[in-house]
Amino acid sequence: MADKPQLFGTDGVRGVAGEYPLDRATVEKLARALGTVLSRSSAGRPLKAVLGEDTRESSSWISAAAAAGLRSAGVEVSYAGVITTPGVAFLTRQGGFDAGIMVSASHNPFADNGIKVLSSAGTKLTEATELEIEKELAALDGAPAPAPAQLASDPGDLESYLRYLEALAPAG
Repeated sequence: MADKPQLFGTDGVRGVAGEYPLDRATVEKLARALGTVLSRSSAGRPLKAVLGEDTRESSSWISAAAAAGLRSAGVEVSYAGVITTPGVAFLTRQGGFDAGIMVSASHNPFADNGIKVLSSAGTKLTEATELEIEKELAALDGAPAPAPAQLASDPGDLESYLRYLEALAPAG
């Protein structure tokens, strides 16, 4: 195994949507690997992750694949719908989630997409955690795919983030 993550770049896992590493099977396994790694430090308590996406055409199926992988690892998924990366970071931190996942490729070309994984503090994962996820992902080769996930957004997540943003604006 390498000393540096191979899939995780400076800002998550990126590539052309539908091609490795952003093909459905790899996304599902990556999310399952994340859930497995999270479970090692959960002391048996239920795990929760919040998942958000941008408006790219591929974001919805990538989100569904990620949710399926997380759920197959026993992680409860709260779907925030279309939201910003700072919004997912806020919800992760304030909602007591074990991880946040944002499906977005920011300013990259339309065919691209990405998966940003955030710690429970709403910050980028450590390199050591990324390596641990990649090691777990490699161990999942040949594992059967989980059942597809249906996603319905939780309006409370977006409302919480909007209240936070409103509180930042000066009264006027």
